[in-house]
Amino acid sequence: MDVNTFETLFEDVKGNSTYEALSGSHTFQMGDTQYIMNTEEMGYQKYFDQWNKQELFKS
Repeated sequence: MDVNTFETLFEDVKGNSTYEALSGSHTFQMGDTQYIMNTEEMGYQKYFDQWNKQELFKS
């Protein structure tokens, strides 16, 4: 995923990039449509889980 896409999908937690903030539901806008999806639906939760195990998130 490129930086612009990541920032669009997770803009609602910008400045709070903890595991807890990134996991769960997010609201984002694509074109004229607003979406609410969780990270499981987006396919990213598995990566956040791996990064959390590797202690890559700030506390």
